[in-house]
Amino acid sequence: MKLAHTIKLSVFVNEGESEELVLEKLKSFLPLDFEHEKLKIERRVSLGLRENKIITLEFILEKEKHTNLFIETLLDKLSQQQKELLLKQAGSRLDNDLNFFMRLDKPRLLEENKYFITDSGSCFHITMRIACFPSKREKALEVIQKIFK
Repeated sequence: MKLAHTIKLSVFVNEGESEELVLEKLKSFLPLDFEHEKLKIERRVSLGLRENKIITLEFILEKEKHTNLFIETLLDKLSQQQKELLLKQAGSRLDNDLNFFMRLDKPRLLEENKYFITDSGSCFHITMRIACFPSKREKALEVIQKIFK
């Protein structure tokens, strides 16, 4: 069953952080051979407010087998308490275009390998475009309930 049309995962790598470690963690969300699956991680470099270099790493998943595997992997790594938090906040995390937003604490993931929901800016950003018919908010919330229960 298709749960998401697209999933976008992005993260900023600030100066002084290990890009290799962040990239490794980014790939851990989808335990596949990226090259074999023809999945591309986009890398962009920009300058921050203080003229510091910021690297953005991002991938977008569109195939059902990739989106479902991503969700399955995420569910395996989130604690029951974290899933309950997402369910409790589902209404505020879902926009009018049926995009469901999550942020995972980047320091905890990099240092402790713990998947922890956060509101902080130092995070892995996840946007899931929820698949449902009819394409209505109430139906999307039902899908979110199925995913995180």
